[in-house]
Amino acid sequence: MDRTDFDDLIAEGVESDVSQRLLLVLLSIEVAEQRGPDEASGTLTPVMANDLELAPEISFEALVAEADSVGQPWDMVMVSTLTDQGGRMPERDLATPHLEKMADDVVQGRDLSAYAIFDRSGNRLALNPESTG
Repeated sequence: MDRTDFDDLIAEGVESDVSQRLLLVLLSIEVAEQRGPDEASGTLTPVMANDLELAPEISFEALVAEADSVGQPWDMVMVSTLTDQGGRMPERDLATPHLEKMADDVVQGRDLSAYAIFDRSGNRLALNPESTG
């Protein structure tokens, strides 16, 4: 997932011939120390997880509106995809263990580089290991 914004990521996934389920984990951040204008340290906490069939009508604006309607404050969204080996859309129940692993990776301070992480504007973020802890 090398795209720079969320909508690019969706477009790339839709253009592929593989049916995919989009995995989303919303994260809140508690800033512990502001080191400079573009550098801070803090703690990430998963606040909500969801999966969707990857489809062209998915937009970041719609995702933000839906997430905000739940009322749980969040700062970032961590994204991955799930594909079925047979080329079919993965069943929804197959997403649950993957969503749990994503949330656990955050809680345990593991490397998050396998995931795409976006801010509330849909811009791709790069996190260094000490900021995931």
